[in-house]
Amino acid sequence: MLGCMFAKFIFFFAALFSAFFLPATHVELSGHFSESAVRQIFVSREGELRDAIVQLLKLDGMYEEGDSLQNAVSKTQGSWIAVRQGRGGKERADLVDKDSSSTDQVITIAKEMGLFDAKLPTLSHYDYALWLGALLDGARFRIAELVKAWQAGVHFDTLVVLTGERDLRQDLEGIERLCDPSTSPLPFKDRWKLSEGARYQTECDMMRIVWEQVQLPEDMAKALEGKVIFVNTKKTNGLRPSTKDTYVHWLKEYQPRPGTVLAISSPGLWMYQQLVGENMLGHAFFLDTIAPATSSQYFITQRHALTSIVHDTIAKCLYEVYTGAFKKSHSYGI
Repeated sequence: MLGCMFAKFIFFFAALFSAFFLPATHVELSGHFSESAVRQIFVSREGELRDAIVQLLKLDGMYEEGDSLQNAVSKTQGSWIAVRQGRGGKERADLVDKDSSSTDQVITIAKEMGLFDAKLPTLSHYDYALWLGALLDGARFRIAELVKAWQAGVHFDTLVVLTGERDLRQDLEGIERLCDPSTSPLPFKDRWKLSEGARYQTECDMMRIVWEQVQLPEDMAKALEGKVIFVNTKKTNGLRPSTKDTYVHWLKEYQPRPGTVLAISSPGLWMYQQLVGENMLGHAFFLDTIAPATSSQYFITQRHALTSIVHDTIAKCLYEVYTGAFKKSHSYGI
């Protein structure tokens, strides 16, 4: 009991610190929300590239004096994006750097930008929580983070699972791993067993099963009875749905009332998914995309891919900043 109370205090204090001393995701203005603070990490209010972006471009020999946001988008879309909605069977988990000579400098700049920092919730209650789709381990990680937030006093009325028809990967999401409780950060329910003949082909299938198998806190499970929506987004042109596609499907098919939204992302990815969400939801919704800080172990185990991961993420963020500024809607998708 004392441990739980202490955890709540730490989480609440950290969220309070974030709300008052760190840049907020949005600033309330006349009943709506102003331009994203995340956008300002990449460009100034005048639309000029931030120094961190300039430095990353220079490291790759891609910067020319006076380059605009549009120039940066044009250059990075072709050179830095490595994952395009799973095209060619490639996801972030498959990335390997072709050249690691600048990895240390890339990591330093990305850290200075806050890419690997934690993003905490700024409210204690939301109308919606979004469980964003991912590979099996990522999906489990995100629902565990959502449980941590709930236990720390951050509650919500409806859980929306933004997922879709991504084909599962047997190398990373096989039945054995799905059914192995040692691979889950949350405990399984007592006597849980995979139903005979259960469908297990797509990401949506997987997230339904993960939701059914994990043991949630009693008050959370009770509060969410009948309030969980699985948004099963179709493929587009044979490609798995992107983050943007899942938002579009939710908004079009379910027509949610405007409100406050808490989205659960992953370390190093939350900025991109925040920008996508803002572009899709518009000013009628308040969006907090949260994630814990990147662990020190991650920088060791993923060192072989860190330059590619940062470049891919930054390129997609720049595109979302650009499209958001001009009210366009397209994403290369994660």
